[in-house]
Amino acid sequence: MVDILKMMETLNESISDMDKNLSSMINAMEITFGSRINVVETELKKMKESTPAFVPAVGTKSNNNEDDEACSKSSVSLGYIFFLAYIH
Repeated sequence: MVDILKMMETLNESISDMDKNLSSMINAMEITFGSRINVVETELKKMKESTPAFVPAVGTKSNNNEDDEACSKSSVSLGYIFFLAYIH
């Protein structure tokens, strides 16, 4: 009976230690992730401020819908690529 109580106590201590370690790792990940998000937001703001918005000339319109879709998809993909680059 005493052996079982000692095993349970040891197991309880091990679980407590794992909980503390896991909590500290989660906190560190939250801090790292938060700082990376701040960097991405700052960089995106700089890019937005330094790059003028695209203003099409009056009366111009593409007759090729595939080109329009490709351009809109590539600009979204580029932003996503920048985001992924900062995360890693």
